[in-house]
This record gives sequence, C-alpha cells and structure tokens, in this order.
Amino acid sequence: RSQTGERNAVLLSSVQLADSLHGTASYDEALNVYTKALAAVDSAHGRAECLANRGSTYWRLGRFSEALQDMRESLTIWKRLPVQSGLGNVFSNLGLVLWEIGEYDDSLNAFQNAAAVMRDLGNRRGLAFVANNSALVEGTLGDYHASARSFERAAALFDILEDRLSAGRVRTNSARIYLKLGN
Repeated sequence: RSQTGERNAVLLSSVQLADSLHGTASYDEALNVYTKALAAVDSAHGRAECLANRGSTYWRLGRFSEALQDMRESLTIWKRLPVQSGLGNVFSNLGLVLWEIGEYDDSLNAFQNAAAVMRDLGNRRGLAFVANNSALVEGTLGDYHASARSFERAAALFDILEDRLSAGRVRTNSARIYLKLGN
C-alpha cells in the first residue's frame, strides 16, 4: 500500500466518522473531526464536500456566520468541478440557513440555483426537497399560492419516487398553507 493510498483511506474514515457524529447530533465532536480532515484533504472534491458538511454542522450549532462562510467556500470549489449533486445540495442547505436567518430573497435564489443543478442532473429527489424548501420560504413571505404550488410539486415528485413518508410530510405542510388560504 502506498502512502497516498493510506492517507486517502484515513481521510475517508475521518469524514465518515464526522458524518456519523453529525448524524447522531454529536455536533461539537463532528466539527472537530471535519476541521482536522480539512487540514489533510488534498482534492478539490474532498475539500468542497468537507466544507459543506462542516458548514451544515455549524448550522446545527446555530453558528450561522461560520456555516455561511463554509458553505460559500464550498460552492466556490464545487462550481469549478463538473456539475454534480454536491453543488445542488450545498445550494439547498445554504437556502435553508439563509431562510433561518431571515434572508428570504437570497434563500429563494439559492433554491433556484439548487433546482437548476438538480434539473441538469435529472435528480428528482433533490428537486422534490428543493421545491419543499422553497415552499417554506414562500409561506414565510405570505405568498401562500406560490407556497401551495411548490408543495404540490414536491409531493408529486415524492409520489413518483414512491417516497410516501416524504410525500405525506409535504402534504401536511401544504394543508397548513391551504388553511391560510381558506381552502
């Protein structure tokens, strides 16, 4: 085994450990592991992914400025690579962070960018989540008709994917919007 192969294996293990820690809400530990992995990563793809994941961890910790910084740096790298779902995922997560801090126009713009990437890749699951997230922002802005349309688009995509749980969650959200519309 070459040194490079061993280094890549260690790095991959570190990122997987950080992802697992993030998944179990051990955000402080995940943050430490992502930060160490970033110091060792030597590929653009790996750096973009690690920054995106660390940004999501900062977000979960309520450290929004750091989350935005990592996500934006990740986007800069992703944009130089061949288009892939990682780019769309970062745009989508960026949109959620921006929504949470009240930057609604920028949030919708991020979701539009995410949708464009997901459409280019034919990623219907990604499109469904982006439509759902857009609907949340539209509802926050009081544009209930747009929100209802976006929720319906998301539900239809989840139906095609036979993801009944996600479709049900989206329909629950859309029902709240329809109530606000008096329907």
